[in-house]
Amino acid sequence: MNYMILSMIVGIALWTILLTLIVFKLKKRIEILGKMLVHGIRKSYIKALEARKPRRKRYIVFEVISDETITASELNHTLREEAEKLLGILGLSDITLKLIDFDEKLKRGIIRTDNYSKYIVLALLGLIRNIGNKKVLLIPLKTTGTIKKARQLIRST
Repeated sequence: MNYMILSMIVGIALWTILLTLIVFKLKKRIEILGKMLVHGIRKSYIKALEARKPRRKRYIVFEVISDETITASELNHTLREEAEKLLGILGLSDITLKLIDFDEKLKRGIIRTDNYSKYIVLALLGLIRNIGNKKVLLIPLKTTGTIKKARQLIRST
């Protein structure tokens, strides 16, 4: 009976020593994994905070520089297409992007987005160089929080 207890204690001690050696050998890896875990927890905490904060609407007023006329449907199609190229289908579903108004004579328009997607949409506007076969340049003029102010900016020259 004493022999069994002694062999169990020796076995536990050997396993403890073995695990200690493994832990010391893999200390760097464990530290890296710990940092990744902390980063993952921090990232999920930030996402939880973002979920609590309301998404506020933002209106981006932009101007199209082109020699040819551009229609609102062509512009809307190109915006969606380029956003899908830039972000993929999942990224496109996460952002808010809607062409609200486009004046074909003044070549100015309004895009509705939210405070989380604003910078992505601004980058997207800078990446668009062609609408159909027409060479264009989209220049964001101003970002506002109200549609009324955005419409005033379109009408002002």
